[in-house]
Amino acid sequence: TFDITPPVLSVISPLENKFYLDFLLQYNLSEPLSFGRVDLQRVRGVYDADSPYTVELENEQLSVLENNTIDLDQKLPLKSGAGYDMEISILDRAGNSSDEQILIENVTYDTIPPVIAILAPGLDDFINYKGISYSTNESLREFELVWTRIGGVLDPDSPHTAFLPEQYLPQGRYENVRLDDGPLLINNTEYSLTIIATDLGGNKRIRVIDKIIYDDVLPEFSLTKPQPEAFINSTGLTYSLNERLIQGEIIWEPIDPTGGSPIKVALKESEMDQGSFDEIILQNQTALIDGILYNLSIDAYDRAENRLSILLSDSITYDISPPDFVDIAPEAGSYVNSAIVKFTNTEQLSSASVIWERIDGEEDNNSPHTIDIPSEYFGKGVQETSSITTPNLINGTVYRLTLNGRDLAGNLSGVVYHNMNYDIVNPEISIIYPLQKPAINNTDIGYELSEQLGFATIKYTWLNGAEDGNSPHIVNIDQRSLPEGTTDRHPLNPAPFLVDGASYKIELEGVDRAGNKSNISIRESILYDITKPTITMSVPLEGMVNIGKEISYSISEDLFESTIVWNRIGGNTDENSPHNVEFSDEEKKKGDYDLMILENTSDLLSSTTYNVSIKGIDPAGNENEPLMVNNVDYVRSIDGQWIFKGAVIIVVWNFTTTSGDDGLTGDFEQWIQMGDKVSNREKGTFTIDYSVKPWTLDWTMSSSGIRRISLFNFGDNETLNVITGETKPEDWDDGQIMQYKYSQ
Repeated sequence: TFDITPPVLSVISPLENKFYLDFLLQYNLSEPLSFGRVDLQRVRGVYDADSPYTVELENEQLSVLENNTIDLDQKLPLKSGAGYDMEISILDRAGNSSDEQILIENVTYDTIPPVIAILAPGLDDFINYKGISYSTNESLREFELVWTRIGGVLDPDSPHTAFLPEQYLPQGRYENVRLDDGPLLINNTEYSLTIIATDLGGNKRIRVIDKIIYDDVLPEFSLTKPQPEAFINSTGLTYSLNERLIQGEIIWEPIDPTGGSPIKVALKESEMDQGSFDEIILQNQTALIDGILYNLSIDAYDRAENRLSILLSDSITYDISPPDFVDIAPEAGSYVNSAIVKFTNTEQLSSASVIWERIDGEEDNNSPHTIDIPSEYFGKGVQETSSITTPNLINGTVYRLTLNGRDLAGNLSGVVYHNMNYDIVNPEISIIYPLQKPAINNTDIGYELSEQLGFATIKYTWLNGAEDGNSPHIVNIDQRSLPEGTTDRHPLNPAPFLVDGASYKIELEGVDRAGNKSNISIRESILYDITKPTITMSVPLEGMVNIGKEISYSISEDLFESTIVWNRIGGNTDENSPHNVEFSDEEKKKGDYDLMILENTSDLLSSTTYNVSIKGIDPAGNENEPLMVNNVDYVRSIDGQWIFKGAVIIVVWNFTTTSGDDGLTGDFEQWIQMGDKVSNREKGTFTIDYSVKPWTLDWTMSSSGIRRISLFNFGDNETLNVITGETKPEDWDDGQIMQYKYSQ
């Protein structure tokens, strides 16, 4: 047979640049061959010291036209990992060779499975993704993942299979490979993850992660305390976790940027366990700033790295300052007549109470009295407990008032103690000055109080008399002048400007320290009179002899009291001096009085020199200007019978002053008696001269014309000392002193 057609050997396998676990030469022939040879030359990869290799075709390998297979790795000691170039030479039976070079380059013989390092997930890991992190020492043909349920929530579609995209198959390291179109895994289900990696040579590497837990749901952090807009005095948190966290921090962020930087508190492992936590103060908690408003949030991850970043509670006020009660009324030590308490809250309260506890005074068997203050009084600012039920306190008891409260953050106030005197009895007040009399000359006041007063007023209201356009006059009396008991007369300060000659109604009233009002003590009508009374006296006259006790005087107004005083300064010794003679009511009335003998006059001593003064006080207490008449010689009237008893004879003088005269002239009669015989009885007249001492008595007998002049004075009111001569004796030594005794 003539044959010039070149033979054709078509290689089915291997192909260029491919990897083969079984190094098979598969081919077809266009015609039978007479010769065929395969040459293998290592060109890359693992070193092959035996290369090159030659294999000659034989028998059927030359004659069978289709589906010929030669297992080269069985015939040759090829090195796994080595890359070979394969060249085939052929001749047909006519000796024709192939027109084209049969060369298959870069065929890698690979009998070793790939080395796969699984970086994530690990055994018992929680995951929230369908994917893997791994590395491979060689490029792969295929990477299969199989999730098979082994526990937890049921998964009726298990097992689930997925393949990595081609970009993750070349040799290298791949982290966080995520299959966006991966299978639908079930939350909280336990799976085993089988990884089947097939390299380019078809070698498979199977790895199994016995258990992973699929979790793609955010953890639940339920905060029950603090609540939004809460006030707190502790950083304690009450919360629950539905699963364990692996990382987290609590963030206190000031709402006002001026409140500082956010405070981040890293959670400890024990604080991230599943379960409930009550009032726990985090171990890493740092101090918050008093008075700052915070938002509270969390940034955390569960074991599957699901991130929880949410606001837990907003507008939380951190407050560690205790509340305070200020401007408390009643004040400490004060007196009260009710259990009403006034105070100012420095901040909003959550609770408050007031306690009245007896510490002194009257017994109170129900003490202490505790009153819970209603919430309407919790607000910031001024409060007054006027509408709450008050305790039945005992009059006259001293109580300790205790105020306490808590603010919205739970801070307890500093306890406030005030001692109070409880008094619900109205005080009794009584004016003791001015007295119940018609007039006064001052605005002094005196009173008697049943208890100490807090304040009092005295009011003067015009009634009649001189006009007073400023009426009424009201004067406040200072508490220091209002002690319990009697307060004697004292001037008011300031004193009211009353009008002289006006009559006023005087009213005194007050309020005790507890606020109880007193009665009103009244003086109904009192004349205000500051004008001194005027008293004049015309008898006796200064330096003159006053015959008898008659006096002449005048008074400008009715007097409350008046006295005339005779005070001896010379003459006879008056053991009863001074003589204080009180005027009777009639004698004290306004008017002129002529030669009056006072009703209460006393016996003066004749021939005694007195200074005579009169003092008068009007009903208002005004005293007259001093009035004194000096050097008044008092003598009694000479009227009557005066007897001298001598050794032998008795001389009798009888004086009868002239009616209406001043007592210096009158009728005179003298007789002499010897035993029972009376002789020389004769009448005449007399004249007395008191102008010069010694005084003279000039008497003349009418029938005989005998005239005698006598010096005389009174030894007392019943003794008359006389020296007589035909002419006036020079002095008391000029003759014999005869002593006459008053008879009738």
